This record gives sequence, C-alpha cells and structure tokens, in this order.
Amino acid sequence: YNLMHVINKKKTMKEIILDTEFGIKFIAGANGFSKIANLSVQELDDFAKQFSSLGTADIIIIDTGAGIANNVLQFVAAADEVYVVTTPEPTAITDAYGIIKIITTEVVDHPINLKLLVNRVHSADEGKRISERIITIVGQFLGYKVDYIGFVYDDPVVQASVIRQKPFIVVNPTSKPAVCIKHIIGRIEKTEPAENEGVSNFLKKFLGKKK
Repeated sequence: YNLMHVINKKKTMKEIILDTEFGIKFIAGANGFSKIANLSVQELDDFAKQFSSLGTADIIIIDTGAGIANNVLQFVAAADEVYVVTTPEPTAITDAYGIIKIITTEVVDHPINLKLLVNRVHSADEGKRISERIITIVGQFLGYKVDYIGFVYDDPVVQASVIRQKPFIVVNPTSKPAVCIKHIIGRIEKTEPAENEGVSNFLKKFLGKKK
C-alpha cells in the first residue's frame, strides 16, 4: 500500500507504514505526492488529519525526488530543513543552483535552513570544491546562506547494496560511503532544532500555502 490509498481513503496513514529491522519506518509515495498538489481544500484537510498521526516520529524525511514540481515546492516551503543533493556533474550543479534560486526567491517567505550535500564524489576535495562553488554563487547572486552538510563517495558498494536490497551502511559499515553517512548524521545531530518544529507546525505551514 502507498500514499494514494490514503488520499483515496482506502487506508489510513498508519496502515500503510512499513516497518524495518533498522528502526526506520517507510511510507511508499507512488503517485501520491503529485496528487497532493491538486487536492481540494476538504481533501487536503482530510489528508492532514491522517498525516498528523505521524506526530510521534522523531524525524520525518520526505524524499521529493528530482525536479521542482508544485507539490515539491509546497513541501519545501513547509519544511523545517531542506537538503539539496547534487553531484559533481555540471548539469547537476546547474540544477542544484536553479532549485535553490526558486526556493529562495519564489517559494519561501520566511527563513529556512538550506543544506547542501554532494553525492558520488571521488575525493573529499572534490566535494568541498563543488559545495564552495554553489555556496559562493548563491551568496553572491541570491544573498542567501547555504550550509555544506557533507559528501558521499561514489563507490560500487552502493550499487551492490541496491541489488541486495540491503542498506550499505549495514552491510558494509566501514565502507567509504557508510563512513560519510555517519559523519553527516553526526553533523545533523549537532544542529539546533528549529523553533515550533514538528508535524503540527509543518501542517500549519503546508495548509497555509495551499489555501
């Protein structure tokens, strides 16, 4: 089951949650996120009531995927923190800047914590170089501060874990990508939480953007 079953009122949010052995729970999105952008006010209120059942979670991560569709921007505007993931490829760097520009100039009307993560790098220096380039351009042309949260190595262990359907951080905890993830988690844990954070505040901001 996935988010579409909740939107169509065939399942509750709690009924579609998938438990894992790693202490993390998943909700499959399917086409649900794109559907949310076109919900009526009443349908959105009904969805919000279901979403509020996730209030006991410590952290909620919404993977919006690539692109800047309306539904993605609505989630971004309501989030406590936004993580932009890019790679060293020139097109990816351009896309990352484009997304940050839209977020900071057209979507968000309040301060938001923007973080940058560089994925699939071949060295720490490459990750730092790419991040500095984007952060400098954003600061110079948009006047906005973006924090560099870290990098993840490009490594065959990642693809192997996809095939095995097991997280590489569990299967190969000492691999370069796994160590990178642990460092990123450490940095996130040290950041100060946003004021008035949580599911209720997220929904308040999200619904405010829709009505």
